Amino acid sequence: MINTKNPIIIATGVIALLLIVIVFFGTRGKPDDNIIACTMEAKICPDGSAVGRVGPTCEFAKCPEVKVQKSGIEGTVMLGPICPVMRDPPQEECKDKPFETQLALTTVDGTQKILAFNSDSNGKFSIEIAAGEYAISSSDATKMFPRCVSNGIIKVVENSVAKVEINCDTGIR
Repeated sequence: MINTKNPIIIATGVIALLLIVIVFFGTRGKPDDNIIACTMEAKICPDGSAVGRVGPTCEFAKCPEVKVQKSGIEGTVMLGPICPVMRDPPQEECKDKPFETQLALTTVDGTQKILAFNSDSNGKFSIEIAAGEYAISSSDATKMFPRCVSNGIIKVVENSVAKVEINCDTGIR
């Protein structure tokens, strides 16, 4: 049984009870200036995903970046043979070499020139072109050698890049 006649015990109990009431009820219902409540709206992004509002100003989060893939052709132009007599495997100095030249993108039958372009000093090229079927040849059709041609039909599919190797014949035999 609690001794209610001792004033120290009663005062301690009352103070403890007041502290509990102040801590528990004192922080409830009190506005906190640091809390920001954003609406639950969503924004639809170009890729079809959705983002919500964030941060202290409730702005919409950034949408993921959408890479627009284009159709085209990229490849390498190789010049060969380099030596009059080829061995198998070829000697290092006789291997086909990357070739910098001007080329023409044409219709499959080669009757219509669509685009003239160049390969770089490493024989590399990259062009953007609509989906379809193409061929690549030397830009100057009157020049005998080196003569460059694509091997077969180059099929370009929408939103993809066709990879090709163009072989240029030196005429060395």
